[in-house]
Amino acid sequence: MLKEVNERIENLHIRCFKDGMNPLLMISSQYPGLWLEHVYDSVFYAQMDASKLYLAQNAINLFIDNQSPEGQLPFAVMDGGYVGYSQVQECVSFASLCY
Repeated sequence: MLKEVNERIENLHIRCFKDGMNPLLMISSQYPGLWLEHVYDSVFYAQMDASKLYLAQNAINLFIDNQSPEGQLPFAVMDGGYVGYSQVQECVSFASLCY
């Protein structure tokens, strides 16, 4: 069963944005991007499988690289280039995820 779950994650949920080079753990094929609150998913997955640490690093860097000049983190970064700053949704402190 665990092997099937990992294969599903590998085949459906790990992918790159159309114009991006770094693979990300996407929460669903229905969401066209990554929300700040879902960075935790990548960190949790890396804790379960250390070979997936790069997914957590890519997700964290995606948000850090898209901070506004004032330092605000986006709530979402979408495939296609949209970066949203109108709200922040976060279940776990982003700083603790970076640590």
